[in-house]
Formats: sequence, C-alpha cells, structure tokens
Amino acid sequence: MNDAKQTTPLKIMLLIKSLSQGGAERQCCVLAEQLAGAGHLVCVVVYNNTDSFYKSLLPNSVCLVSLNCGRWNIPSLLSGLLRQIRIFKPDVVYGFMSHSNLLLLVSSIFIQVKLVCGVRASKYDMSAEPIQARIGERLHRYALRFADLIIANSNAGKHELVDVGLPYEKITVVANGIDTERFQFNHNTRSEIRKALGYTDNDRVIGLFARLHPMKGHSVLLKAFSNINAENKSFKLLLIGSGSDVPIEELISETVLQESVKLLQECKDIERYYSAIDLYCSASLYGEGFPNALSEAMSVGLPCIATDVGDSALILSNYGPLIAAGDVQQLTDAIRSCAAERIEADAKARRQHIVQNFGLTRLGERTILALRQMSER
Repeated sequence: MNDAKQTTPLKIMLLIKSLSQGGAERQCCVLAEQLAGAGHLVCVVVYNNTDSFYKSLLPNSVCLVSLNCGRWNIPSLLSGLLRQIRIFKPDVVYGFMSHSNLLLLVSSIFIQVKLVCGVRASKYDMSAEPIQARIGERLHRYALRFADLIIANSNAGKHELVDVGLPYEKITVVANGIDTERFQFNHNTRSEIRKALGYTDNDRVIGLFARLHPMKGHSVLLKAFSNINAENKSFKLLLIGSGSDVPIEELISETVLQESVKLLQECKDIERYYSAIDLYCSASLYGEGFPNALSEAMSVGLPCIATDVGDSALILSNYGPLIAAGDVQQLTDAIRSCAAERIEADAKARRQHIVQNFGLTRLGERTILALRQMSER
C-alpha cells in the first residue's frame, strides 16, 4: 500500500437510524470519536435526532446531521441522504444495521461512492418478527453482495454470511471497541450505588444489562435465579434495560421474585452499575454478534457467565463458564459456581484480556485498515 495513501485523511460518513440507547448506536459514536481522533473527517448521519441518547459521546470535530425523517419515509430518507453525500463528498459511507445498509445500497444507483455495510448480529431468529422485518432482512441479505465491503463485528457473523453465499474476501471482522477507561471498577461507586438500591454488603448481586427483547434471555435467567433465590435469599438480581418486547413485570411476578429483582428502565451512567454487582450473566438465546455488555463487565473485572451465542466464547475466553443457550439448569449451576467473593488477581486478568483485545484504539485501527484495503482493491 502506498505510504502517502496510508497517511492521507479519509472523509467518512456513518449512517445510522438514531443515537438512541443501544449497542450499535454506542459503537457508531465511539467509532466516530476514534476516527476523528486519528485525523479523519467524520460525518454522522441519522434519520432523526429526536432521541440522541449517545450524542454527548461525539466530539465537536464530528459533524452530526439529521435527515428529519421516519424510517419508513424511504423517498425522503433517500433524497436527504443523497443530498448529504453530495455536500460532504465522502470517500466512504458506512452503514450500521440492515435498514441503513439497504438505504445505502439503493443510493448507489444514483451516486457513485464506496459503500461499507455493517453486520452486527448472527443467527438472528426472524420467525417472531413482523412480516415487513422478515422481508426486509431477506432483501438485506441479497443486497449485501453489492457492497464494496462488509464489516461484521463478530466471527460468527462472518461465517453466517459466507454460509449464505456472500464472498469470503468481501467480509472482514472488526470487533466492537470497549471504553476500558470508562468501564473499570470503583470501590466508592460500588458503595454509593448499592446503598441507593438498598443492597447490603452480604447481598450477592447478579446483573443483566440488556434491552427487553426475547433474544436477551431474561425469561431463562429469571427461572435460574428463582432456583438460586429459593436456596439463598441473599442473592439479588439487577436488570437494566428498556423495551416492550418482554413482559418483564409479569415474568417477575410469575417467579414470585418481586423482593429480589430490581428493574431500571434507562441508565446513562451504566458503567457505575457494573461496579455495584458481583456477577454478570449474558443469557442471550440467539442473534448476538459481539455482546458489548459482556465485554464491559469483564473490563470492570467481574466474574461472568455467557451463553454460547455469537462471539461470546471468544470474549469470555477461559475466564468464566460458557453454557448452552436456554439451558436453565446449566445457568443455575454456573451461578452457583461463580458466587464466590471478588478475587483481585482474577479481576485484573479479566480486565487485561479486554484491554488488550477489544479496546477503543483497536476498533479505530482495524476499521481504518479495512477501509484502506478496500480502497486499494
């Protein structure tokens, strides 16, 4: 690769529906920050800015543009996107998730620009999704073949794309980046949050921080926790996440756990709550690519349990039990085995694993390398 081209700043446009609460939205913002910090010109385009939960993560050097359209107003979204591409004149436009990818690929009919499509899930079960979502995903899978580059955030995602016939050489893996400075253990924060939530020093608090969606496995974790709580009332469960796809209050009521389970709907300072818990459970049933919360918990040094979904095995490595998705008994046994007191040497090793392999700097470096290699093809 030409040395001059390696150092020339790129003009990069990132397209995402919104900056609302969610893993892809956070990754879009931290990637924009890393790219801008490396000297590249970055523009983030959202459909609308009515929900800008993560806007504060963007540095002033990043241009944020709203198309002021809903997701189903395709003609206005397309015309607005084409206008922004003509104004910004990017070297590459990078879409986050299927709807944005489809919008980008349609735009390529009208304007020539290098297109990158981001894929952030694996083995997503579409059977319970509405008909328009299922049709959209089929169109997405077909349209991906016209992208200049596909960036999957997991090896599991890449393998699935190859299995459905997409070219191996067109797909690269760039793992999500974790802000390890933000996600680290703090004794003072632990005391403060636990006091606010009514936990005692003797309580053993299990956490699951994820949107309320069937894929995240809340129902399975509640069943396993019910088994544990029946044996020892000092165990508590803290759930943080929003959404309406899981009747969480009904599930908690069914397992008679109202006194032992707390649910927080929205939390901007989520990093503080990792310090307050003793064990993190990633109970996902399907659909994960790179589970951010599992990585964040390990960055804080927490003992972790994960189901074998997406790249959880790679993230967890040998630092905790990996169990079958949906297996209540395995999850119950794993919680029992991980309920010991925090061991600082183990906590340090878990954190170092994330720092070395999944830090923010790696996210920026891997993304730029992928974009430059695409430009050379």
